Amino acid sequence: MTGCLCSKFFKVKYSVIFFSLLLSMMVSKAEALRPVPWLTEGAIEFLDDYFKKNPNAKVLEFGSGASTIWFAKKTKNLVSIEHDAQWHRTINYNLKAMGAREVKYRCIPLPYYEVCDNFEDEYFDLIVVDGRDRVKCIEKAIRILKNGGILMLDNSERKHYNQAYELMRKWPLYEEEQKKPDSCRF
Repeated sequence: MTGCLCSKFFKVKYSVIFFSLLLSMMVSKAEALRPVPWLTEGAIEFLDDYFKKNPNAKVLEFGSGASTIWFAKKTKNLVSIEHDAQWHRTINYNLKAMGAREVKYRCIPLPYYEVCDNFEDEYFDLIVVDGRDRVKCIEKAIRILKNGGILMLDNSERKHYNQAYELMRKWPLYEEEQKKPDSCRF
């Protein structure tokens, strides 16, 4: 655990405008998904640069969607965890349509943060927390994040994530906030 003190904590604020109707709709075609993750423009630029420098990065993603498709294009070492079976089928369809057979895409019922127990210490280079039980996901994921790795929390402005900040109070902190519509006009 002490090795993780040199890791980076990346807070993404106000990155997603939540439309429950949009999120509940089934997407049947790969081109119907956003071409980029539901993250801030700055976070996407950061990640794009990161993957250019680290094309073989091992990535763990809690919560799937357009980011899963995007990550699958950036690295062959993606593990993505989803709890919603219908959404899992939708994203899995899109992954297969693009030929992303290397992705380890799992549908695991809540609490899915227990999946962290299946990985050895300091296994992942990048962990993106954008799903359910985010604080618990972070608590469990710290052990499996490599020294110097990046832990990214989406929608970090939510007050109930303050516990996560306490867990990483000694980590270098990077914050990114979306202040205008993104490239997809959200």
